[in-house]
Amino acid sequence: MKQEGFDIKVGRRGPDKLLTTFSKSPFWIWVLMSLVIHLSISGFISYGFIRDHYLDPEGAAARKAAALAAEAKPEPTPAPKPVTPPPVPPTPAPTATGPAADCETDYGDGQAE
Repeated sequence: MKQEGFDIKVGRRGPDKLLTTFSKSPFWIWVLMSLVIHLSISGFISYGFIRDHYLDPEGAAARKAAALAAEAKPEPTPAPKPVTPPPVPPTPAPTATGPAADCETDYGDGQAE
């Protein structure tokens, strides 16, 4: 079975013939692109380290001192005194006044109290 552009007899092909497919593709462009992507991601992630160790070590020391100062616990301030509500006047005892005071209590046994 023979297709146009492809030779099925691989055993008789030399290494140059086998690599022609790859040499015609943009293989090295993709390798270069992946290398650029990896280096740029690594550079963005390592920016803080590069800045603190190589570009601005004095600024790194100042930032570290400021972070330690912010992390230090300030003196505790006394809590404000709680506001006490005014005393509640005592509730007066209920008195027997009105129409209920005149009624007799019936407990259901037919005898009124």
